Amino acid sequence: MDETNSKRIKLNPYKILGVIYHLPNFIKLIYRLSKDPRVPFFPKMILVAAIVYLISPFDIFPDFLFPLGFIEDIIIMLLVLKAFVKYSPQEVVWQHIKTIEQERRMS
Repeated sequence: MDETNSKRIKLNPYKILGVIYHLPNFIKLIYRLSKDPRVPFFPKMILVAAIVYLISPFDIFPDFLFPLGFIEDIIIMLLVLKAFVKYSPQEVVWQHIKTIEQERRMS
């Protein structure tokens, strides 16, 4: 396979640092949305299904196949959390983002 046809994954250290920087706020957002009664049942069930999958002994790649099992769990959780936010009402998501940002500024 030559260089022009292969796709390479480039890890941008600034993007990785940005994700790490915003991770606490993202966790707060997920928590707030999961408690908000304006978020429908379906997105919350996506979140519950992901948690059940994580604690389940059945995996696509078993955890003893380090690092594949660990990476697979992280990828699935990131995709599920992204879907949870995507399927939540966007006006509710933005309200929580603004509140979290205001709290961050005040501390």
